[in-house]
Amino acid sequence: MKLRRDSNTGVAVAEPISSASPVVLAITKESLWQHIPEFVDGAINHIVNMARALGEQVNGGKPTWPHVIHGHYTDPGEAHVSSALNVPMVLTGHSLGQNKFEQLLE
Repeated sequence: MKLRRDSNTGVAVAEPISSASPVVLAITKESLWQHIPEFVDGAINHIVNMARALGEQVNGGKPTWPHVIHGHYTDPGEAHVSSALNVPMVLTGHSLGQNKFEQLLE
């Protein structure tokens, strides 16, 4: 699949790379907002389980917690995970090297 953003609607669209893969998917990020609590719960459970498993392997049985939570923009789900675990959040710009203001003017 190849992802692109529809220039008219702003919707993320997944297109088949070849005729052998005809699946097309369109999702707006706004349609995912209702699932943020589910994401947060799942992410925290996963991090807790991984912290315990890593602790068993490398830290004498004590959980090994992440030092930071990473996000591509101020995503409310990632921010909730960061807050719940009392771990700093670091951000990477979503479109590195692109001038969003110029894109909006176009």
